[in-house]
Amino acid sequence: MNTCFSAATSLCLLFAANATMAKVYECEATDEDTRLGVSPRSIVNIVDDEDKKLCTFSVNNYKADSPPQEELDAALERLFPNNADTFVGISQGVDSVPIDAFAALLVAAGPDSVIDEMEKILLESREALSSCLETYRTSTSSSLSGEPSASKAFDNGEFNCFVSMNGAFENDRVLSIVSEDSDQAIPTLIVWVQRGNLGNYLFLPK
Repeated sequence: MNTCFSAATSLCLLFAANATMAKVYECEATDEDTRLGVSPRSIVNIVDDEDKKLCTFSVNNYKADSPPQEELDAALERLFPNNADTFVGISQGVDSVPIDAFAALLVAAGPDSVIDEMEKILLESREALSSCLETYRTSTSSSLSGEPSASKAFDNGEFNCFVSMNGAFENDRVLSIVSEDSDQAIPTLIVWVQRGNLGNYLFLPK
């Protein structure tokens, strides 16, 4: 692993990976862009805090400024029981969506103090999340349009969820790009919750 620091508020991390399979995330909350390079099959959580000028990353569900590691491990097990390769857990409809598990994963990079608020937001957005998850569960790279699957506005923010055919994503704060040399499209679930100047992002490859 190579790590480089270019300024107090700017961090670049490059994990060793096949060059043809690189995926780069950028976050612009800091004074200078913050970048993370990982395998496109890595689970990534980003917290973009514009007020604090802080970007925090969690890779493969490891604890950052977040709930206890055992809580994150339990949340991932809810979504991928027994290390299953494919997502399960929503086949019984809206009421079966594991809200608490998604809330934990969305705050894997922090802040821990908002997990109750995150659960409330996801409960209010349960139908939109369920619809998006069904698209994710049944998706193939050739079946996706890349358009947002579901969204819902709430007080002081919004919930967005969609499935990207290759994990690419961009808004005015966060960017996710796949190496042009990559020859493999990996459908990726992207959940983004924005509350004021604080954004929580979850990238969950299939």
